Amino acid sequence: MESHSPEPASDGKKKKTACDYCKAKRVICHPQTDGKPCPRCVEKGVECTTTILPKRTRGKGKKTLAKEAAAAGLPLPLPSKKTESRPVSRAASSSTLTIHETPEPPPLIVPSTLMREALDIFVRFPPSQNPLFSVDTLRESLEQVKWDSTKLDPSRRVLAHCILAFSSLVSVDPYYIGCDERGAPFPDRLMPWDALNHNGKSSASAGSTLGGLDVAEIGRRRKVVSHRLHIEATRLAEREGIATNASAENAASCFLLDCIDSTDPSTYTMAWSAAFIWNFRTLAESGELEWQFAVTPLEAHIIRVQWRGSFLAIAMYALSIDKTLPFTVHDEELICGPSHVSFEDALARASSLPPEPAVTVLMNSLITRAIRLARDCLETISGAAARRRQFNEVAALRMISAVELFQSSANRLRAYLVSLGSGPNLRICLHANAHALGTLAVALHRALDARAAESGLLDAAAAQRLAAQRRVAKALAVRAVVKGSMDIRAAMSPYRLRFKQFTGLDAWAKVLIGDRSGAAGADERAEALVRLRDIIKFSTYAGVDMHSTVAAIDVELDVIRAGSGTQADDASWEGSNPWSGFSMDANANAVHQNANQTHSSNAGGMHANASGMNSGFMSRNANAMENSVGMDGGSRLPWEGNQGFNAGMDNLYAADPLMMEGLFNNMYMPNNGGSAGP
Repeated sequence: MESHSPEPASDGKKKKTACDYCKAKRVICHPQTDGKPCPRCVEKGVECTTTILPKRTRGKGKKTLAKEAAAAGLPLPLPSKKTESRPVSRAASSSTLTIHETPEPPPLIVPSTLMREALDIFVRFPPSQNPLFSVDTLRESLEQVKWDSTKLDPSRRVLAHCILAFSSLVSVDPYYIGCDERGAPFPDRLMPWDALNHNGKSSASAGSTLGGLDVAEIGRRRKVVSHRLHIEATRLAEREGIATNASAENAASCFLLDCIDSTDPSTYTMAWSAAFIWNFRTLAESGELEWQFAVTPLEAHIIRVQWRGSFLAIAMYALSIDKTLPFTVHDEELICGPSHVSFEDALARASSLPPEPAVTVLMNSLITRAIRLARDCLETISGAAARRRQFNEVAALRMISAVELFQSSANRLRAYLVSLGSGPNLRICLHANAHALGTLAVALHRALDARAAESGLLDAAAAQRLAAQRRVAKALAVRAVVKGSMDIRAAMSPYRLRFKQFTGLDAWAKVLIGDRSGAAGADERAEALVRLRDIIKFSTYAGVDMHSTVAAIDVELDVIRAGSGTQADDASWEGSNPWSGFSMDANANAVHQNANQTHSSNAGGMHANASGMNSGFMSRNANAMENSVGMDGGSRLPWEGNQGFNAGMDNLYAADPLMMEGLFNNMYMPNNGGSAGP
């Protein structure tokens, strides 16, 4: 509403006040002199009214105007100190909207039943007890105001709307998706965790229909309302300045908004990720996270692992789109605490600990390493700054060795988790483990392929060495996707679909489509593709459209059928026991049961190959080569605290580049009849 004196027009007369509708929509109004409605109100068929407010002191009127226009018709709030504290961001927002003439949508009137259901859905989202805030406390606050979110304090109001927007992606309430052909609400059989995931068969349990309606149609139905709720949550978040006003509720809201935003990589800027980290860092530095040390040591460790898990989700998504991590090593240690226990030490302790603390220690160690590898890959190979530099062959070799060692560790962790059972919490751990390994391996393979596209910048020998590295990376990626798709499929749930890890599954499928590396047999590839297709198809329930990837998978399955000379249906490629083939063994080589793998992960085999090629030269660099694949059994990265490795690898390339090419070929060339091409 107009709260300041109109500026004089060019003819000396005062401007007429815009009508309420045009002001709410932030569009130009053409008031009529004869008392008639303005043309825009006539066109829209609304009543044209003009409210004149008394003059206010200069400055306050503009802030009130911005707040009132943003609220689009809600009762005028009284000015407050909080409103005064963020004039710059609001003025900037108002200015941007005015310049581009982009009207804000009117405020949503949310039925109380939807808000209740949103909280009920959210507490079923694993982990059900969010360590940042209490859903029960939010529920009590809403009950006190009779479920009218407009009466909550700003931070909780934003959080309530973020939860509402997030829950709308999986809800079956008729408000979002309507009713079935009989006029009855759709069943919620796709939401319960165990009912969906306990059956190992893909097609039956994934379910392509719900209440007689294709789940893709349900996704299309919910898309408009879900998008509107997302816009409303974002508008409230920006208006209240949650990105610059640290609190536990604001940190949680930033994370939820980031999860929803990340479904479109083409426009995703990781702004809410950065805001989430800033909130978290500010809370930690101000001592507001010290409460975690008041709980039992095990509970504190579990809380910190959950926090580190949120960092892992951000890191893996950043890696999948080649974006810089929005948090530093210092941020991770400040918020999540140090991780002094190596994976090997954690694994050694696991046998003497009860399952819960053992899993906590193992997951903390593995997540820490995964984040570090993602950072190293972005900084040395795939990130924007790394792509501007000349390709670093030594960095690529180090990364390949590190991912190979990580694959061995991840497989051993998987074997241990499987030995404990298959409950929801364990499946979450398996999902995180598989997602981290798969994303790292696929990102490395994709980065080296991108470098190969710039082959004109390399000489012939360098191009050959890069081709050898690409073969290794492709084999790592294929094995990671084949095994990882089991655990991703076993943790399939509507709650996971819009989480960050889902958006990278199209890249996983591309690794297997057309693969001729021999790292996996045709049946293994087909089984993995069927699992990935199930997950991608099921994602349409939440409105994610990846039909092009589904079509490409179908074509590849037809090619595999044609190559096998049979007409096997998809059911024949559904593994009846996704846990087979992974016995717990301290020897990293024991977890590689795939008969088609391209090379042994046993470091002794690598040393034997190297010695056979050039025993004199390699003997002078034996320690460097042994450490490159972790011969000592330690969990450190190949180059961590190891100047011998760094110097040794540099010397190897400088002294005999062709020998290194031969070393790669000797170690990693397919030995099962597969094509040598990446």
